Amino acid sequence: MKDMLGIVVDVRHQFKVRPSKYERVIAKIDTQLQGEFKIFNRLLLSFDRKSLGKEKISQWFFPPQGEEPYISTYRPDPFPLDDLTQVPIEHARLERGLQYYKEQRVVYVCIDDRYGYAIVSGSEYYEVEFEYNNGIIEDISCSCYCDGHCKHEFAVLLELQYTLQIVEREFKNEYSKNGYVTTIDKDVVWQMSVRWSNKGTIIFHNQTEPIIIN
Repeated sequence: MKDMLGIVVDVRHQFKVRPSKYERVIAKIDTQLQGEFKIFNRLLLSFDRKSLGKEKISQWFFPPQGEEPYISTYRPDPFPLDDLTQVPIEHARLERGLQYYKEQRVVYVCIDDRYGYAIVSGSEYYEVEFEYNNGIIEDISCSCYCDGHCKHEFAVLLELQYTLQIVEREFKNEYSKNGYVTTIDKDVVWQMSVRWSNKGTIIFHNQTEPIIIN
């Protein structure tokens, strides 16, 4: 069952735990979605910060975190997103990153102004954080703690290229209005939210119209 997505519907337990640590032992995640989502191939896109935000979606994949963030002394040089040949990455890692991208292992991407965040499915789920400013990627890092750029980061960069091409071609006005876009794999939304909803409304219009969940 490790690394498989799903919802725990019943927990029976007998244990002792400090109240201050309870939420790190058992956490209830928010699987309810509201808002308008654009469909594009395997992805759902949203331009509303309240719909698929990092704080909500990260709980679908990761247990509650402690108070201390990880610290990295590695500061990679900036590079343009449209020219990934400038990324100083080992060839083997590049090839694995390309394979991860083709296997659609990048399940979530969010850009909020300059801040970027993504989730990648590997031997476990990994978080990739970066800054995106006028086509330039800065300070990209991955929770796998790999020395230098890793396959997860490269997969995210390829996914980000794809996402921004979609946005530029199909949803330029929506993105420019809020400076925010997030994408998530449709299968993840179905598994974590829609499948387990007991109430709500889903409205299907046609292939070019949004899906609405509320």
